Amino acid sequence: RTSPAAGLRYEGYRQALAQHGLGWDERLVTEVAPSRYGGYRGAKALLAASPRPTALLAASDALAVGALLALREAGLRVPEDISLVSCSDGPIADLTQPPLTAIAQPRYELGARAAQMLVERMEGKETGPGRAIFLRPELVKRQSTAAPPRA
Repeated sequence: RTSPAAGLRYEGYRQALAQHGLGWDERLVTEVAPSRYGGYRGAKALLAASPRPTALLAASDALAVGALLALREAGLRVPEDISLVSCSDGPIADLTQPPLTAIAQPRYELGARAAQMLVERMEGKETGPGRAIFLRPELVKRQSTAAPPRA
């Protein structure tokens, strides 16, 4: 949880598991460098768990690309053997093979709201500490996810 955004994603992940009656297991969470190599290392560590996860959630496209490499090296097919989701939807998400299912952040709205808040601050309408704004992300379904494989 190296940044406020990472901390919020972590808590959102925990809450989503709880809302769907799924157990929490700290061993199935890895903190790695925010890079392809970090995604590779994190996926390798998670694949060593028993039982092996049926899906991986990467905090960014870069991490997902690294995870995809680790999954291929392990002889796993995405999504037939394991699903993969990214928490961003950058330009690379639909260029991977298979294209990544992603949780898209509303970038345009985020930029517009940030500009609006900056103007308000410059005009003296906002003088206190910054306020938090939460925007609804969108699930972009592509080919990297499927129902869990049958045991």
